[in-house]
Amino acid sequence: MAVPSHSSLKHASVSSSSLSKTSSNKAKSTPLELLYRRGLYRPLSLREAVDWCKEAKQRFASAGIQVIRMGLQPTVSLEQPGRIIAGPYHPAFGQLVNGAVWMDLISPILQKASSLASRLVIHAPAHQLNDIRGHRNDNIKRWLNELNLTSLETVASDQIGAGEFRVITQ
Repeated sequence: MAVPSHSSLKHASVSSSSLSKTSSNKAKSTPLELLYRRGLYRPLSLREAVDWCKEAKQRFASAGIQVIRMGLQPTVSLEQPGRIIAGPYHPAFGQLVNGAVWMDLISPILQKASSLASRLVIHAPAHQLNDIRGHRNDNIKRWLNELNLTSLETVASDQIGAGEFRVITQ
């Protein structure tokens, strides 16, 4: 028998309802946890959750809806062993999603620019630079590798508006 995935359950959620937690170290049984333990539910992987939320965030932005938080607030009690039964938890989930959004926006521009030079600079407002770089500089590492760049820098610019960026070849 095939295990139904997240998409086959009507009310499965990517957020906290896919996790079971209580104030004690003992996990609380929830309907979703029971389905998971019986092999009748497969939660999203972290990559799937990031992709789903990236798409949702882009749709919300297109509709003028601001997303103010993604993921669960990391706490000491939440991160204790046995507290999370299953599901796509990451303490920097919002940054993973924001980094994926920037990856989609900037990659086509960098690809074109990389055909002209192997040293590139991304200019953007200071508050966007961490998300552009990605969690632990993952976006920078990926662009350097995939585009065969010798250098890729990010520079804060107060001349560029929020949500915008500029790529300079060197």
